[in-house]
Amino acid sequence: MLIALDVGSYQTRLAVAGKGEVLCEPTLVANCWSLPQAVAVGQVAVPILERAPERIQVFQPVSQAHLASPGAVQEQLRQMMRRSGVRSWSRPAVRLVLPSVASPLERKQWVELLKDVGFMRASIVQMPVAVAWGSTTADPAVAVVDIGATTSEMALVAADVVLRRSIRWGGDDLEVALQRRLYQEHGLEVSQATARHLKHQISCWSEDWREDNMEVRGRELASGLPVYRDIPHSSLGGALIEPIQRLLELIRSVLDQMPPLLAEAVLQQGLTLTGGGAYLQGLELYLKEQVDLPVQRAPRPIECATLGALRVRPELALEP
Repeated sequence: MLIALDVGSYQTRLAVAGKGEVLCEPTLVANCWSLPQAVAVGQVAVPILERAPERIQVFQPVSQAHLASPGAVQEQLRQMMRRSGVRSWSRPAVRLVLPSVASPLERKQWVELLKDVGFMRASIVQMPVAVAWGSTTADPAVAVVDIGATTSEMALVAADVVLRRSIRWGGDDLEVALQRRLYQEHGLEVSQATARHLKHQISCWSEDWREDNMEVRGRELASGLPVYRDIPHSSLGGALIEPIQRLLELIRSVLDQMPPLLAEAVLQQGLTLTGGGAYLQGLELYLKEQVDLPVQRAPRPIECATLGALRVRPELALEP
């Protein structure tokens, strides 16, 4: 039995070879200072996050491939395996998707953790390779742009990675930009959850900006009271343009060093967007205008890394 895992900062995904479904849960753990074990992990911890008592701490045990709480990650993986019908005594093999920025030490730590969970054999698949193979059912995509919560990568792939670049930038930066715009220009303080909701409701493509307003709930700085405020769509959409410039610089830096042999394939296929950031409204049109190439979103952007790890050829999986 072969299993693919993608343990991100915000979500953990598990797929079993031969099954089309991908189990997805938040990467969360709730700990109580007076108890030796976690109170809740994964989806069960979400309600606690919204109304956590003082003695319970809810946090993310993974940050950019770094293990902040290995025990919590092990517990969440065991629970997800049980929900998927996988038993540890069957000693399955696993392919773990990690960002290219993960160090050899981090890879080794992950493999040791997976073996403690019960996997017989563990190998690492680089994120660009996984999303390239998972974004299509035919040959792997040539130019992939994976936009995660905290890290974004672009790579040119010809079976294996030919050229790649990564930056510490992702969907979180868009939420921070919205919070900053509301704070500085509208005197409104909003939570990260509110900023995340707004991010999915507005477009970064200027031709999509409507003339009407959007109702935003937050704390007014002048009075300190909770209020509803009407904010123009153009103001919220404009707040996304500046942080997206970093993504645009990443894409251009890779295209500038593109090998001539891949140029024809890139011109034909264009860029394939994957990851949660691929759902940002208007992003395809905006990038198409800026780089003058076809841009399309992968059919299953947040799941294609896990599905691609199952499809990738065995020799492309790294042994740490």
